[in-house]
This record gives sequence, structure tokens and C-alpha cells, in this order.
Amino acid sequence: LPPDRRYVGDYVCGEKLWASEPVVTCRCGQAWDAEIRQAQLEQNLRDTLLTLAEVEVATGGRIKAKTVQKWIERKRLRRNRRGRVRFGDVLGLEGGL
Repeated sequence: LPPDRRYVGDYVCGEKLWASEPVVTCRCGQAWDAEIRQAQLEQNLRDTLLTLAEVEVATGGRIKAKTVQKWIERKRLRRNRRGRVRFGDVLGLEGGL
């Protein structure tokens, strides 16, 4: 089976970066540390409203959409009328898994 890939952000050339190794290389040749890119992505998205599926992608699968749904059901997290949650609020709850 191929290794799991996780989204670690976009590069300035427009390519979406997906990592399955500790280092991800863009098609233009720039290499990135996947952990650093993941942390930057999460920091940049803190005030962004995301769907539950987008939360799962943005965290590389670390926080599952089902988990976020349970937090909503338990009134630990609120979603807006469009079904989106503030990403920073999700990250704030992660420590209490």
C-alpha cells in the first residue's frame, strides 16, 4: 500500500503540497520539511472557518471529522449556519482528546 499522504499547504508556484515523507519536494524543485509546513498551515488557518472534512485534511488526519462532530454534539464547539467551525477553536480542543 502507498504511504498515507497529508496536505501540508500550497507553495508559491501554485502546487498543493502533499507529504508522505519527512521532506516534500515541489515540482519546481523546492524541498520542504513536512512538519514545519504542517505547523505553518495550521497557524495560518487559525481564524478560518472550515468544514469538518477540511479540518481533517488541514490536520493531516490527526483530528478526524467524526471527532469534531462529537465535540459539536457535546456543545464543546459551535458551527455556523453553513456548517463550518473556527479552526483555532478545534485546535484548542485537541489537547483535551
